[in-house]
Amino acid sequence: MSKTQQIVRAAIIVALAVVFQSLRYFIGANPFSTYIISSLVNLCLVVAVFHTGLGGGIAVALVAPLIALAQGFALAPMVAPIMLGNLSLVLIVYAAKRMRAYWFSYVGAPLKYLIIAGGMALMLSSAAETFVAALTAQVVQLITAVIGITVAVPVNLALGAQQKKAQEKSRRD
Repeated sequence: MSKTQQIVRAAIIVALAVVFQSLRYFIGANPFSTYIISSLVNLCLVVAVFHTGLGGGIAVALVAPLIALAQGFALAPMVAPIMLGNLSLVLIVYAAKRMRAYWFSYVGAPLKYLIIAGGMALMLSSAAETFVAALTAQVVQLITAVIGITVAVPVNLALGAQQKKAQEKSRRD
């Protein structure tokens, strides 16, 4: 795949992440919608790594929290921990792809969760009970990362099959 194709694919996936985050305007910002939207954004993170490489995953990981901030759905002090959590998931998925061990992607879910919960605890205070409260409040990050990774399996298979067909067709032409 050419560099241009990678960039275009990454841009499309970033745009999809923005569209998914914008669903809050239509379905509301409630706990239920958070599970749907966050799972879709995590799906974008995983698909970006598998179909554009590490750079595409990093782009989604960094842009998504900024969009949430711009839309008023993330607090400014939480943007950096969310970015770091997203980056941890992207790096683990990238390692899993390189090792050809997709199951290893699931290691990224608790890592992302702990990073974001730790950021929330630091934002609130340094007390141990605050960290426990942050762990509880951010459990959605763990659940939606697992959902996003799981949904990415059939999506990645379908996109991979489509890509293979396109390559075969271009070789024949």
